[in-house]
Amino acid sequence: MKRTKKTKKNRKNKVLLSGLIIVIFFIVMSFIIKDNRKLTFVEKTIKDSTLFINQIISFPLKIFNNNKNLKIVEQNISNKKEVEIENLKKELEELKQTLNLKHLVSEYEEVNATIISRNLGYWYNTVIIDKGSKDGIKKDMAVTTAEALIGKVIKVSRNNSTIKLLTSSDINNKVSVQIKVDNNYIYGILTSFNEKEGSYIIEGISDTKNIKIGNLVSTTGMGNIFPSGILIGEVIEIEKDNFDLEAIIKVKPSFNIDNFNYVKVLRKKQ
Repeated sequence: MKRTKKTKKNRKNKVLLSGLIIVIFFIVMSFIIKDNRKLTFVEKTIKDSTLFINQIISFPLKIFNNNKNLKIVEQNISNKKEVEIENLKKELEELKQTLNLKHLVSEYEEVNATIISRNLGYWYNTVIIDKGSKDGIKKDMAVTTAEALIGKVIKVSRNNSTIKLLTSSDINNKVSVQIKVDNNYIYGILTSFNEKEGSYIIEGISDTKNIKIGNLVSTTGMGNIFPSGILIGEVIEIEKDNFDLEAIIKVKPSFNIDNFNYVKVLRKKQ
């Protein structure tokens, strides 16, 4: 029993001694490696052996770190691709909807166009499209998205055109509209756009008892600019003006006012 304990103690001492020798060896070698003097053959051999051992020991760690970094890079690339694919899907869906849009107005044909510029300082005022006079675009032509009317052409060059949006702050940007109530229509004027609330303002209506939240609003065709029956939005709020004489109808646009890429210009058939 005593021998066994003694043997175990000797083994433990040998392990500690071996560890201490290895540590001292590497400390000594670190000084030798850092020393700029010319090494002896023995020192050079020991140095080379130490470096080789260090490389062997550190190799698995390097592989582990490289694999870890590679996985991080692969994950980042995967996330980026997912975002890009999702954005492409949204744009493709919007384009499909625009190309499939059918208007009831038979005397107009539709010219497909893409938004190529939108001024950040005048976000709700104008956009520029990639179609111009060479495509038959003319001033005052109505412009829609897949869902609803967005504005009209105000400037035309050969290769592009500027569209003034219904959301423009221009005080002259008024449109004759109709609110569908059951099988009848109530008429008013779209006078402005509230940027904070994201809604059109319709005025000129005194009798609102039959108007309900969710009623659809469209163009009347009066003024010979916007064809009749083009969707604009839906009623979201009804309130009286300051004099309690006329109603102020708030309408939510039927298209995403902050994010649309494809439009149609309505051109009268020849």
